[in-house]
Amino acid sequence: ILETFGKTGGFDLLRDDFLKACFKLREIALSVLEEEEIDLSRNLFIQGQYNNWLRGLGSDEKPEGVFVRFLKAEKERLKEFSPREFETGLERKGQNPSLGPFNLTGRVDRLDEFNGEEIMIYDYKTGGVPQGKEIRTFKNLQLPLYVLALKNHPHLEGKDVLGGYYQLRHREKPALKPLIGDNLGNSFHKTSVISLKDPEIQKKYEEVLIKIKKGLDEGDFKPTNWSREDAKCDYCSFRTVCRRTGHQGEENFLD
Repeated sequence: ILETFGKTGGFDLLRDDFLKACFKLREIALSVLEEEEIDLSRNLFIQGQYNNWLRGLGSDEKPEGVFVRFLKAEKERLKEFSPREFETGLERKGQNPSLGPFNLTGRVDRLDEFNGEEIMIYDYKTGGVPQGKEIRTFKNLQLPLYVLALKNHPHLEGKDVLGGYYQLRHREKPALKPLIGDNLGNSFHKTSVISLKDPEIQKKYEEVLIKIKKGLDEGDFKPTNWSREDAKCDYCSFRTVCRRTGHQGEENFLD
């Protein structure tokens, strides 16, 4: 829904007319429900989710849903940031970024520019966001790897690249948590908890990638033995086929 909103000029509309942006986002959401052939009258869970997300779009209905709070937060952020790309690949001008011996491919939910000198990439989250500890201990790899790879991309030379987790379902308003980056000068970036300037950090990420590739190549890719809480087992779609329990007590694969 947010991808379509961005790609069809939703943020440009939001700059000029908040109410029209609300109607546009609502129309997109309803069209998605229609395409998926979701019947609200027959599914109480979907009805609840519908209210949680769409309530107040184009009306005074309270409490406001997730999308209204999102648009209000974005209206403020548009004073400084310019959303440029949505559900976009990492490649720039046909060239994938590299990190160590690897070329990386991937997609980010959104890419913003700030002042022509900074790029912020986002990972939208409907639940909780990774904590600083998970980034520092290499337990959450995707966004830091993307940031490091884009920082090294020849077509982005001279630009600061930052990464943030966008917590959409925050109690009050969507919480922006730029956990990864170097530039702390802008007010949006003061919550950064880890810098990537240290060459040792980049070296460590490269080592982690090499270990993962080696395990895959040799067919010896053991599951990591983090605690159940750290491993997020309760929310994993693959827990029924995971081999983790058979390797408990062994050294972690990535240690």
